[in-house]
Amino acid sequence: MASVAWGGLRCVAESPEGSRRDRANRRVMEMLGQFWKGDLGRGAALGPDDPFVSTLMRSDHIESVREQVLADLRSGKFSLNTDTGLDYNREISNNFSTLINDGVNLATSSMSGPVADLHLGDRNLPESFLGSYTLRVFVDESLIDGSVDVTYVINNDTTIDSATRIPGTGGGHLPIVHPSMLAAEADSGEWASQHQTIVWTETVYP
Repeated sequence: MASVAWGGLRCVAESPEGSRRDRANRRVMEMLGQFWKGDLGRGAALGPDDPFVSTLMRSDHIESVREQVLADLRSGKFSLNTDTGLDYNREISNNFSTLINDGVNLATSSMSGPVADLHLGDRNLPESFLGSYTLRVFVDESLIDGSVDVTYVINNDTTIDSATRIPGTGGGHLPIVHPSMLAAEADSGEWASQHQTIVWTETVYP
């Protein structure tokens, strides 16, 4: 109970590594660096202990998916799809309000400290980094207490195409930047496509 009260007052002790937001933002910058250099064998598997994932799990899209998953569980929509799961993808290619929000997330990512956390604590740079992604949700059979394990599986590709595409143009890309990145990839492997698979499981009581 004390921890809940302290959390409500934003007086939770922080680790020397900084706040959750700071750790998530640093993780995004690491992943951007890997994209730039073509590191990690062009792929990464991330679980809930990663600060990138723990922050992504608090994103607006994931929160909306949780509500929809509960509704779909209660309506029986999962009954015929237990093995294959259901898709709850994030599509933002032509959503300008989302893109503006993502720009703000990036612009404020270097701000840190208690004041920044107070005013920017709800910013979600991992969600902005992923942009559009595929999300498939799987459910297990109900347990004796009525609970259900729900597994979220996100797959995403960070590519030159997605990084330089201009929304609302039907596939146009940033001039100069797009061909320069393509040339760097062909010459040295920089900006090589990176794949992320992100998985976590939650227990719900529908």
